[in-house]
Amino acid sequence: MHHYFEAQNYEAVQRLIEKYGEDYMTTDKFELVKHYVKTLPEMVNNNSPILLRLRGTISFWDFDWDCAKTYYAKAKQIARRQKNYLEVFRTIFTQLSMKINMGEHKGVAQQIKNVLRSKKLKDQRLKARFLNSLGIALSFERKLKPATTAFMSSLKISKKIRFDHQIDMTM
Repeated sequence: MHHYFEAQNYEAVQRLIEKYGEDYMTTDKFELVKHYVKTLPEMVNNNSPILLRLRGTISFWDFDWDCAKTYYAKAKQIARRQKNYLEVFRTIFTQLSMKINMGEHKGVAQQIKNVLRSKKLKDQRLKARFLNSLGIALSFERKLKPATTAFMSSLKISKKIRFDHQIDMTM
């Protein structure tokens, strides 16, 4: 990626970050992704819902929550315009996770239920992640039986598709 960046081949850098950035951000390469995402020209960032979502996540982890919310809103808007429903749902998931992490649980469970009813949510990994977050949100509401059902549904999907990371998170 460094060589592409030095050559100002920003499209190649964008493709690499879009493909690997999210995975790298959960490993020891967070600072690397942060550097490249933040130093790409604005016109590259502003046309990619994935890069905008990643910038939102970077802002969230840097405790700049208002900035994170702005990036997530832009990411969702562009993804909708592009009819990129997978990215719309990824961004919604990230927004709702942020709310849970910030202690703003009110209404999150209902929002997740609405997403889960959507016929456009086809990605099983993302569905498992939403179900796990539903379990968390319901737990905060002290609705333990439905929370357990949501966790078990997440676990069932995760096992079926061999989504080991989510299995670890659910258990």
